[in-house]
Amino acid sequence: MLIPALLLLSEPKIYEPKVGSPERKALMDALRKVTTPGLRQSVVFKVDWLRSNGSAAFFYGRPVQPNGKPVDYTKTIYADAKREGVFDDNAHALWRKRGKKWIVDDWGIGNTDVPWDGMWTRKGLPRGLFPKAGG
Repeated sequence: MLIPALLLLSEPKIYEPKVGSPERKALMDALRKVTTPGLRQSVVFKVDWLRSNGSAAFFYGRPVQPNGKPVDYTKTIYADAKREGVFDDNAHALWRKRGKKWIVDDWGIGNTDVPWDGMWTRKGLPRGLFPKAGG
């Protein structure tokens, strides 16, 4: 009886970082740092899913221009894929916290599949950080 209770206490709570919170800003800033070179323009991320447990976090959504308009993919490294129809307007990211800094561990833009399917097993993370298949 005591062991299951202790296991529950040791599992970090999964939550959605609030809009404007330092954690959410740090996550999105880290993601922009790795995605901006390929997007070749300033972006913000429309969040459809964001969950954290304080040491790992997962996001699914899409990049948009700061004014809310869609990204102009003709300016990006994704232009050919978009033109050929093998690119969806989405993004995902997995972060790990190292010390006080969030580091992007896995990310992608334009996936035509569900890139996080089984990621919780491969990365040894709680299933609750990730959306159900298909977002």
